[in-house]
Amino acid sequence: MTRRLLITSALLASLLGGCTINYYSHHQVPPFTPGPGDPKAPRVIVSNGNISVDQEVLRFAKDQVNVTITWRLEGKGGRLTFPENGVVFERAADGEIVDCKRSQDNTVFSCLNRHTKPGVYRYGVNVNEDGKPLKPLDPTVMND
Repeated sequence: MTRRLLITSALLASLLGGCTINYYSHHQVPPFTPGPGDPKAPRVIVSNGNISVDQEVLRFAKDQVNVTITWRLEGKGGRLTFPENGVVFERAADGEIVDCKRSQDNTVFSCLNRHTKPGVYRYGVNVNEDGKPLKPLDPTVMND
């Protein structure tokens, strides 16, 4: 009985430890290294029902002010669209990232990054596939 309890405890501890590692690897702000893409033109990709952006952090240098950020949906020939709230910034970005709007064909979304002060701003990316909403993604914009 004691041996069974010991084995069960060890398995439970390793299972919970794995959950903790998985949680922290997905819920921390990613490192701020410039990605290969252009932060003014992030590509939004959907694969197996999951949204991703080609750059987890859109990083803007101090001299990049009043820059329009334009997210574009890639692939799936018209099956993917941005809803009205295709790109939504957290309240902390109020006044910093403004004038968000989508294109007439709902495949492009743009916002103006005024970049008047440094900060890290989380935002949500919402995409519909064949008219059905997918699980949102929450990457960040970083103003140096």
